[in-house]
Amino acid sequence: MLSKEPVRIRHDWNVAVVAHCDFCSHSKMTVPHADGGRICASCCDSEFLSSWQNYARNLATELLSLREQLAELKALEPIGYVGNSDLYALSTGDLGCIAPYNAFEGIPLFTAAKPAEMPRHIYSMLVNELRDVPAIGCKRELIIGVLNRHGVTAEPVQFDPPAAK
Repeated sequence: MLSKEPVRIRHDWNVAVVAHCDFCSHSKMTVPHADGGRICASCCDSEFLSSWQNYARNLATELLSLREQLAELKALEPIGYVGNSDLYALSTGDLGCIAPYNAFEGIPLFTAAKPAEMPRHIYSMLVNELRDVPAIGCKRELIIGVLNRHGVTAEPVQFDPPAAK
């Protein structure tokens, strides 16, 4: 997300008095500043200009970062596909999963960056999702595939039958 644009602080110059500016040490018409001191009009302008210069530097840095990320994404293998399936035409798989017919046929849609190390919150979310959805085979296979791509050994879980009384 791009940085926020600087906002010019409006001063009420109707209450300005001649005093020493705390920024340039000249005796000029000054108004109260947010930090409790006094500021003159030229220092207000230079302060606002410097905030815009910092904003421009931050935007340039973010733009370079986004370009690098885009180059990395373009270099990766595609992991998503546009299917030519009808969402209403469903078929039942071997494990009882319900999936759109021909779900993974089609052209590459997007790529995703593969981090060197999967963030903990993503890993926790995927593992919790695996625990919560034992009946949905397709979703389980997708999550297991994601974990395997990131070097986490995840295999379909075989649930034990209920204990006999």
